[in-house]
Amino acid sequence: MNGVLIICALLIPALMLGFGLLLYKKPPKRNWAYGYRTRAASRSDESWNFAQRYFGKLWLGLGAVLFVAAGAAAFVLAGKPEKALANGLTVIMAVQCALMLIPIIPVELALRKRFDENGKPRER
Repeated sequence: MNGVLIICALLIPALMLGFGLLLYKKPPKRNWAYGYRTRAASRSDESWNFAQRYFGKLWLGLGAVLFVAAGAAAFVLAGKPEKALANGLTVIMAVQCALMLIPIIPVELALRKRFDENGKPRER
């Protein structure tokens, strides 16, 4: 049971690393299925590609930090009773879920700064 809980705590950062790398290195074409899909990102191909790469870069960094932090916390909690381990890792996973949404803010701010309401790059 302990191993399953630790794997679950590392799963969210691992997925962030994987999808972050995918979005950063090979952003998808505009689609309805996956990617960083907001109104601002979907206005043009340029804004879409920028949003995918920027969001992917942020998820890569945040995913790496969360992976190390979750691994360290799991190591510290590993010697605790199963209930304490489960409670601790549940808190960690809840925090991870909240933190994985934080990159939306800088991406949306950057989209507003770089692109107009039609998705065309602003002159600098």
